[in-house]
Parts: sequence; structure tokens; C-alpha cells
Amino acid sequence: MAAQTAAPTVMPPELSFAGGVMRYTLGAQRDGALAAIRLASPIVPLGRNHWLLEGGAAYAWYRTADADLRHVFIPELQVQFQAGPRMLQPYVGGGGGLAFTRVDSSTVTKLTASAAVGLRLMLGSWGIAGEVRFRSLHLFDRAPRELTVSIFRQLE
Repeated sequence: MAAQTAAPTVMPPELSFAGGVMRYTLGAQRDGALAAIRLASPIVPLGRNHWLLEGGAAYAWYRTADADLRHVFIPELQVQFQAGPRMLQPYVGGGGGLAFTRVDSSTVTKLTASAAVGLRLMLGSWGIAGEVRFRSLHLFDRAPRELTVSIFRQLE
């Protein structure tokens, strides 16, 4: 009898909820808050579970140099590469989107690019991830950094 090797299964999409801090510079370095929802799905033709397409939206709030509170909404897409065993997967990604910021009575729209590096820890169909996301966003003196922790679930 010939032993058959089972083909690796394609992982289901992952829905995540993230929260954390957005470090930015407007004269002085400051911290704002950030919440995001993201959906990552494998890009099967590029290698079963290594390449992911992640779509999501982040909402952040920060204070200007004059202490005015501002809100920014960032829908974006990223392509990510992950490696390692299924339980512990480091990843890197890059992508972009738009940033909508409400200023007085008008909305300012900017293009934004992002790069991410993180680590996903799988615990059954649930998981936790830590991530640093660097963003080009011309609302600030220097590009902001997002430090987030997320809880995710594989959709089946």
C-alpha cells in the first residue's frame, strides 16, 4: 500500500479587532488612540497560507499642536507574507489606502501607504496578534507608528 500525503488545507479567512496607540509628531511627539477591524484571507495561487490579502478600516483620534481633537478614518488594503508553523506566525505586509480627517466643517482626504510587521499566535480557531504599522500620513510632521494588539477568529 502506498502512503498518501494529505494536501495542506487552505486556512479560512481571519476577522480581527485591534486596538492600540498611534504615535505621531506635531511639534512634539504625542500619542493618540486607534481601533481597527480587519479581514485577512489567503491568496491561494501565491502559496496556500503564506500570502494574505487584508482589507480593513482604522479609526484614530489625536490632538493637534493647539490641543484640538481630530478624528481620522483609514480604509486600506495590505498584502502580507507570513511564515512559520500554524500556531506562531510572524508576518510582514505593505499596502495603502485613504485617510479622511475632519477639520472644522470640511473633510481632508489624503493617500496613505503602510508597512506592517507582527506576530500571530493561534489558539484553536481564536488568536491574538501584536503589530507595529508604519504609515505615511502627511497630517503630521513625521510618519506615525501604530502599536496594536488584536484578537482574531478564523471564519469557517
